[in-house]
Amino acid sequence: MNRAVQIWLVLVLGLWAGQQTRAQQVYGETVTSYACTDTVNKSCSSFVIYRTRDVYKDIPSVANLFQANESEIARLNGKAITDTLYTTEPLIVPVSCSCVNASSMALINYVIRKGDTFYLLSNNTLESLASTQAIIDANAEQDPTTLQIGQVINIPIRCACPTSAQIANGTQTLMTYTVLGGETVGWLAAFFDVPGSEIRAANSLQTDELLYAQRTLVIPYKVSQPIIRAQPPPPPPPAAVPEPQGAITPTPPSSSSSSSTNAGVYVGIGVGVCAAIVIAAAICAYLVIARKRRRTRTSHGKNSTPLAAISARTDTTSPPYSSDLTPRQQQRLATQGDPLEGMFDVMDKDRPTLFSFDEIKEATNNFAFGNRIQGSVYRGILRNEVVAIKQMRGDMSQELKILCKVHHTNLVKLVGLCVTDAEHMYLVYEYAENGSLSDCLHTDFLSKNKMATKSSSFLGWTVRLQIALDVATGLEYIHDYIKPNYVHKDVKSSNILLDGAFRAKIANFAMAKSGGTNPSMMTRHIAGTYGYMAPEYLAHGQVTLKADVFAFGVTLLELLSGKEALLEEESGQEKCLYSSIGPLLEGDDMAVKTKLKDWIDPALQSHYPLDTAQQLAYLARSCVENDPAQRPGMKDITYALSNLLAVSLEWESSAVFAHTLLDTPIEAR
Repeated sequence: MNRAVQIWLVLVLGLWAGQQTRAQQVYGETVTSYACTDTVNKSCSSFVIYRTRDVYKDIPSVANLFQANESEIARLNGKAITDTLYTTEPLIVPVSCSCVNASSMALINYVIRKGDTFYLLSNNTLESLASTQAIIDANAEQDPTTLQIGQVINIPIRCACPTSAQIANGTQTLMTYTVLGGETVGWLAAFFDVPGSEIRAANSLQTDELLYAQRTLVIPYKVSQPIIRAQPPPPPPPAAVPEPQGAITPTPPSSSSSSSTNAGVYVGIGVGVCAAIVIAAAICAYLVIARKRRRTRTSHGKNSTPLAAISARTDTTSPPYSSDLTPRQQQRLATQGDPLEGMFDVMDKDRPTLFSFDEIKEATNNFAFGNRIQGSVYRGILRNEVVAIKQMRGDMSQELKILCKVHHTNLVKLVGLCVTDAEHMYLVYEYAENGSLSDCLHTDFLSKNKMATKSSSFLGWTVRLQIALDVATGLEYIHDYIKPNYVHKDVKSSNILLDGAFRAKIANFAMAKSGGTNPSMMTRHIAGTYGYMAPEYLAHGQVTLKADVFAFGVTLLELLSGKEALLEEESGQEKCLYSSIGPLLEGDDMAVKTKLKDWIDPALQSHYPLDTAQQLAYLARSCVENDPAQRPGMKDITYALSNLLAVSLEWESSAVFAHTLLDTPIEAR
């Protein structure tokens, strides 16, 4: 196939992919940009949000990238030009937006660096502020396969000018923002101090419409120059949360005199003190009433007793479920005491359902071999719901406490429990149709999972990245968004369950510990799975959040290589998978890529973007650093994986995918 035909095929496929992967908003959007057919002004001052990264980690470098005034960027963000910025810190950047061929864009020039490709520029360097197709269109005479270092190209940044309807509503400027995973319109409204209804209207969003990561929205402002506060709030929890209330952007100071300002402060203090007294009294009254209600609450029906209905009982020698027991079990119960006693005080208000032992036996066909998933875990049907039922041994209060407290789509959900005596304790979980990640990667998936319809080979590149992002998001939640936070302590591929859509959920919190931010938390009881345990934990019993990061890094290596965490060498000795990543990434770029191709899971059959796979390997290596201080936090990992997934999704459906199929080099050399 000659070069001309290859280029024609790439451009045609790129245009088709652009039409198939439109962003979620329909606000004046064309394939590559926002339309400007209804704008009053064909040019305007606009803004974008850019998060610091890589070489663009300070104001001068960001200003150079967008060809903006660094003093103006500093002023807009309440900073000095020389200020040190944290990684992924959002900056408001001014751009000059113009209407070109019915599309709004801010055209900037970019000098090609080593390793640049159009799709990496779009999704990594510019964080989806410019689409790959838009860059291709803006450089129509440039062959995407022959980029040269030092070459200057055009990049059209997505921007928009207010429409006539927006101007009539008071909107003065629009700011382009790239959505991160887990963000909602409500959170954006609070962060930017803009009503959520106006954000929805500007982007033609429905009230409950999902926001997709790495897609752009426009934020309408009724001021000519929006100002972001100096210390932005942390990103929202990845789980669905209620929309935050209140404004975040500070209100400009009033021009009132000093005396009136002071008077306002005194009045505010007085009002605040009074309000605090009233709130405290209300809370006390609520607690008294709640305690009385708990004391008088009763339960109804043996098969549907919620734990809340029995948590306040005072007669522990005669539990409500004792009628379900045999005489021998009742005698043992009277001797040993109620196994639920003392368990309820560790739970929060969200308590699972209590099932009877008869229900558990019926659900599992009396624990039939055909219902056994593995070990002491059985598949069953309880009240028309497919569930996983796990028999527990010993004290399960810690795991029960955590599962009743954490609620997140990437953490396995506790449905209920059954406790008859110390030998008959069962936790009931939501059922994961596709089993564990370990099964999918390392075993004959169909032979082990009769309910499955897809084999392990179906774990394609983007599916694996989505699984990695799901796990990272779940860990970020328990590390950063609940108090107290938790260290899982047993992150591994067999504790990652996959639902019917191959979305990941973290399971098994039996070893989890709270207080992972305490660097001095130590344990003498070393427990876990060799190959996943961090060096500082093995050597000194040190338990921190970075131990989870290490185990997650090993899981990333499993996803990349298809290999198990612990390998047996030809000599018969065992070798940890993480020990291979260092030597693998040594050498120049070409040597690393060559070694990486031989190491990556052959089941992928080279159907992956090598540049992105290399970046994922570097991320995994940073997670398994010997020094915990050198490992990234889960927030940074989640952000990096969001970018890598976005790049990979575009790779699958863009012109670059055609080059991959044609085995044509696309990197700048």
